[in-house]
Amino acid sequence: MKEVLEDPQVFHLGVTEEVEHPKAGKAKFVGGPVRFEGLSAEKSEAPPLPGEHTDVILEELGYGRADIEKFSKTGAIQLQAKI
Repeated sequence: MKEVLEDPQVFHLGVTEEVEHPKAGKAKFVGGPVRFEGLSAEKSEAPPLPGEHTDVILEELGYGRADIEKFSKTGAIQLQAKI
């Protein structure tokens, strides 16, 4: 991975990004290469932790809180504690 971040073309394009991850600390990666004139690039966010959005997604799919808790207790899903 270090080789990619140090690649001259990646440096020239200025596509590296750095985000603060809640567990891993600062993480540096190669962002999207497409840029549009007149538009500022959106800052990327750290990737979610396992289970971080599971409850929200299930609620959007129509599951109730009781169902989600049951799924979690049986081990069918993993819920991430809120940080």
